Amino acid sequence: GTQLSTAGVYTASYPASNGCDSFVVLNLNFTTLNLNVLQNGSLFASIETAATYQWIECSNNNAPIAGQTGQAFNATHSGSYAVILTKANCIDTTTCIPVTISINETENNLKLKLYPNPVKNNLNLSFDRNFENIEVTVYTLEGKWLFENQFINRKECVIDLNDINSGIYMIRVNTERGSTTRIIQKTE
Repeated sequence: GTQLSTAGVYTASYPASNGCDSFVVLNLNFTTLNLNVLQNGSLFASIETAATYQWIECSNNNAPIAGQTGQAFNATHSGSYAVILTKANCIDTTTCIPVTISINETENNLKLKLYPNPVKNNLNLSFDRNFENIEVTVYTLEGKWLFENQFINRKECVIDLNDINSGIYMIRVNTERGSTTRIIQKTE
């Protein structure tokens, strides 16, 4: 008859008519899911860590998006998106977040390849042509600046990520042709 709302160890005794008591011990734990999602343009990232992820398209009857089972997701067309989170037998879905992908965003694509992703040590950036000035900034998902690298007259660059912890990060790339933000996963 008692409602418990705080994690902890609870005991109860139940006296029996024959003089013997029964004791029940309950170890109560709560698993809460962080349902916050960061969005930067068409890039989405779940704040919840160490979960199972399935991105869905809300504007398509919550249809699962094939192959989109990582902590981060990059929308390729306008719509509304959410992620189903599973952790310790708890399942919940974030709110749907709309995104509009404009023609200008598509046209300003820098034709940038980032690899490998996930990355352990060095992240390679490869463009379709040389750029006179390339500025690469690495941020946490919360938007905290970590570091910045500049490259002159390059078509390819290497970013050393050895000094950052495992996790999901945003990479902002600025060139004279335009800018783009990508999400990467750093592993050990």
